[in-house]
Amino acid sequence: MLENCFCYLNHFPDLEKEICQAGINAPFPEVPKIETADTPSPRSIVSSSRFFKTKFCQDLSAEFGQIRTNFIKNGPMTVYDWHRDLDRKVAINFLLNESPNSLVLFRDKEYGVDRMRYNIKVCEYTPRKPVIFNTTIQHTVINYDSQPRFILSLIFPMEVDYFAVKNFLEQYPTPKSFI
Repeated sequence: MLENCFCYLNHFPDLEKEICQAGINAPFPEVPKIETADTPSPRSIVSSSRFFKTKFCQDLSAEFGQIRTNFIKNGPMTVYDWHRDLDRKVAINFLLNESPNSLVLFRDKEYGVDRMRYNIKVCEYTPRKPVIFNTTIQHTVINYDSQPRFILSLIFPMEVDYFAVKNFLEQYPTPKSFI
């Protein structure tokens, strides 16, 4: 199961620095200090991105349906607990900034052998390089740094899965740039 968690696209170009800077400087909502019925905590700290207008995203949208793009922020010294994404099966993620003190881990079956031990696989992002991310496998993000961690995430329609995107991008001509 852990062999299909993610796929690096290191032959693709680096994401342009101005897009990374736009994500790092994007307006992100404040997370409420106390969750109430009136102010529930958001699942992610997200800001919208205009990256969906690029030729790359337009090509993906032509193949799979409308692609959405968001910047996501993981605050300093935080854990985004183990989960599967409920609103998508696949994403393409770009790490926007150096984040040496963070981990993205995948784990095998939901309850492991004895409900306490799991096999894990580490996704080691290269800043500004795309990674196809299988969001149906349990994963967590741990940012044990004093600085926030930022990613750009491409969100596919729910019916699109990891293997379809991976197969498409294995045949896709390598772009010279993303803008």
